[in-house]
Amino acid sequence: MQDPKRELKKFRISRICEKLQELWEHTPNQRLGQLISNILLVTWGKWQDAHTIFYTEDEEWESSINAYLMIWGSIDERSTRSKSYLE
Repeated sequence: MQDPKRELKKFRISRICEKLQELWEHTPNQRLGQLISNILLVTWGKWQDAHTIFYTEDEEWESSINAYLMIWGSIDERSTRSKSYLE
């Protein structure tokens, strides 16, 4: 029998990785470190040291990724609207 906690952890990993992938696909020229730095700067308002990053809970990372995705979504919507005005 599978451990339900293990399954929840696997689901959490998949969910966060999918969001990170979606975000990274918006900015494919960024390296992973740049992407994470930008998530921190935009959503936390400052760069965090390695100690803080190391001990940050997954839920907080996911919340930050969600916030950053919302920002990119609104940027995509604006650029789509401005492109339609230009056509």
